[in-house]
Amino acid sequence: MPGIFSKKRNKIAGSTGSFRRYLSYTVGEIFLLVTGILIAVQVNSWNENRKRAALSDTYTEALLRDLNDDVASITRFIELYGNYSETLSAYTSRLSSPEATIDTVIYIARNDFQVSVPPFVNYNNSTYQTLLSTGDLDLLDVTQLRMLQQLYDLHEDELHFRHGNMDVLRSITKTYILSYTYEFGVINDGPLYDKIWENADHQELIPLLNSLLTLQSVMNMTSVQYYERILDKTMELINFIENG
Repeated sequence: MPGIFSKKRNKIAGSTGSFRRYLSYTVGEIFLLVTGILIAVQVNSWNENRKRAALSDTYTEALLRDLNDDVASITRFIELYGNYSETLSAYTSRLSSPEATIDTVIYIARNDFQVSVPPFVNYNNSTYQTLLSTGDLDLLDVTQLRMLQQLYDLHEDELHFRHGNMDVLRSITKTYILSYTYEFGVINDGPLYDKIWENADHQELIPLLNSLLTLQSVMNMTSVQYYERILDKTMELINFIENG
């Protein structure tokens, strides 16, 4: 195109009194060149926007999968913790009864109490971590991003509570299983099992079992409170993403 205009422009420039025509062709050539550049920029911009929109949709779909998986997992754990709350309440009633004795404590420890570290929800945050690492958070709607960050801040609060109390629970549990039998121990029945309990410090068992049950009760109750708040926030975010 520039070559054609150049030949035409030279022909016109060589003619007498043709300066005005020469100028018009020059302006026309510049106009076409600028228009071509603008069109190219617009096409490139349109392609980039289309790519970003497609990438945003991909992230949104992955994010919804993560959130829905969390809903299923949190709902299951709330039910699990609810059932264990009933067990802990039963222990409280039996051990706080006016008729409770050291034999009550020993019976619960030997036959009913299960030494275990409670399971917790593993949040599905892989899509959010990818958004952070790639710098693609700006692909999300501003309100959606704010809600997402609030949700993951709540995750961090729950994890901080969990890890802080787990260290204490593990320490008490270790002390307990070094002195007393438990259902998953190698010796869990028979004469040797009886011998362990005959030689055990039963007076130490009272505060130790009380500490374990109390900490489990606190962790159980607080975890449910966290999970209910997180579940509400997760459902709210899912609803926003799906319905706008």
